[in-house]
Amino acid sequence: MTTLIPTSSAKVFRQVQFYPEVNGPGLQVVDPQLYNAGIITSEGKSKNADTESVRIQGSRKEYANIAMGIEGTISLDYHILDTKLIRYGILDPGGVGTIEEPLAFIYARKINNVDNYKLVQGCVTDSITINIDRVPTISHTFTAVKISQWMTLAALRTALGLTGTSNPKWASPLTDEPWTHLLGTDGASSAVTLNGSAADITKMSITVNNNVLEQKPLGYKQPKWVEAGNKDISLSIEPYLYDNSFEDLVDNNTLSTIVVCLKATSPVVNLTVTGCHFKSHDDKSDSSGGEFITNPVAGSASEVSLPAYP
Repeated sequence: MTTLIPTSSAKVFRQVQFYPEVNGPGLQVVDPQLYNAGIITSEGKSKNADTESVRIQGSRKEYANIAMGIEGTISLDYHILDTKLIRYGILDPGGVGTIEEPLAFIYARKINNVDNYKLVQGCVTDSITINIDRVPTISHTFTAVKISQWMTLAALRTALGLTGTSNPKWASPLTDEPWTHLLGTDGASSAVTLNGSAADITKMSITVNNNVLEQKPLGYKQPKWVEAGNKDISLSIEPYLYDNSFEDLVDNNTLSTIVVCLKATSPVVNLTVTGCHFKSHDDKSDSSGGEFITNPVAGSASEVSLPAYP
């Protein structure tokens, strides 16, 4: 009798890792250096069949269903250890280290107690949300050109152009704590500044949508090229109610700049959001009296910048 061993998140034996596809989306990179994709809390991979349905007169039923290709998406939720993967999602096309350079990801699972791997190629950031909370997190979604089936280590070696028993250049195991905005000294600094002034907020999020474009000429089952389209940036902030400062931003359509601390320990790493215009203002309270009143604002921005670290 064959014993089947179910696979769970506990069967992840190696963190999600990625490498830049320097030869183009979906094209092989021989023996690439791999990088950790942050402290992964959840991930997902989806395949959708692109098909063409054909009907024929005289029948209520579908006559044919033609396979035109497979389209894929992946999503990652992670805590921050560096800015490498984030910058691939927020920087304008500009060569190495930007959205112009597609990525490939490798996933690892024990399936029936055997090490298996999945290779996802031609990945370009569709959207990325930076959640500023007690511990900042990232929600990152990619369009993918190719998503392999689960494969053995030998098959992965072949896909990476390795020979013999050579192992991939795995990233080092994770040991560092995720970044936070805390210095350990209460009130030593503000995690968020608005137009140069400290702002006390409960949470904040910035979403960059790259509106990815896919070029799929006739004769191609997979996209020939994937690249960033127009960039849309939206943001929301939930500050405590002190005065009319945030309401004034909406009333006056004030052009604003926000600086957010992602890493408070030396060297400090800040995220800067420029060209902000706030378009809505709310005042939230309830009868319980159990929380301070907040006045959330939301709007758009023209640019997000983040330095390379390390």
